[in-house]
Amino acid sequence: MNVDELLKDVVKSFNSPPKEIVFIISGIFVIIGLILIIGVIKRIIDRYKFALAANKRFEKYIVKYSLTKYERNLVDRMSGLLKNPLKKYLLLINPHTFNTCFHLLSSREDVDEQIRTSIYKKLGFIRYDPHKTPSSSNDIAEGTPAKLINKDRDNAINGKVIRHLPDAVVFVSLENHKGFLNEDAVILFTHNYTGLYGFKTRVIKNENKAIYLANSENIVKIQRREYFRKNIHLPILLRREGSEDDPDDAYIQDLSAGGLSVTNPGKKYLKGDDLSLFFHEETDKEFHLYGEVVRVSGYFKILHIKFGHVKKGERDRLVGFVQGEHPA
Repeated sequence: MNVDELLKDVVKSFNSPPKEIVFIISGIFVIIGLILIIGVIKRIIDRYKFALAANKRFEKYIVKYSLTKYERNLVDRMSGLLKNPLKKYLLLINPHTFNTCFHLLSSREDVDEQIRTSIYKKLGFIRYDPHKTPSSSNDIAEGTPAKLINKDRDNAINGKVIRHLPDAVVFVSLENHKGFLNEDAVILFTHNYTGLYGFKTRVIKNENKAIYLANSENIVKIQRREYFRKNIHLPILLRREGSEDDPDDAYIQDLSAGGLSVTNPGKKYLKGDDLSLFFHEETDKEFHLYGEVVRVSGYFKILHIKFGHVKKGERDRLVGFVQGEHPA
């Protein structure tokens, strides 16, 4: 029965005796109720299947890497900082996710550093240790935000390091770009908790948004600063505080000790909105900065956000995320 036929039956029912009308209306509600119940049951079944598959994958890695009960306990506590804790297997395959959750957990409670080091060695993350000074571009964890700048510093794009090849590191742009040609000399900027680094390298090939860069050991360290550098252009995620909606992609325009200016995705945010800002999509309420939109400018294109109370340790961690530009 299609919608038109259903409506015709409803209209005809008004000429029917009261008992028939009640029967027809009751039947309609029963059908609607059954559809809703079937939908809810399907979602529950799908969620259950996903949970089983995710847990099976997690247990496989636990066995594969021979994690002890103490190491597993640490991973379980870290998983509470993921947007979807069922995806805790990500902690065992993605060093960037592991690092983010570990340092968020350590900011809330005492964590045994020796257990972390042991897990790191077993998972093969040791070269991605965020407290280790990198010796080459191979030491950049996959998923780490980065910035690519040409030799003349008149062309720059934001993106991520997504994987390593035997002779190259693959950088994917988060925005449209042009002007990066094969064999061009470039600098790849990234960060960890020891500071900001630039890797002098060259473009091997450019495929759509993926740029293949030659592995490099030619590193320029950029001094960390107590406060933030202004006039930068970096990707960030944001959403209204307390919302469970998917975060919006935005770009920092400038950053200071007291706040920042960011682009306003879809012009959807307004003055007075409380926003949560963070840097990694797999984490939820962990390393966040919370701030209020105090001003909107540029015909609602730019948000000016004032931070709430930010501890010095949180400032230091934010500096660890910010990629600086090579000093002139």
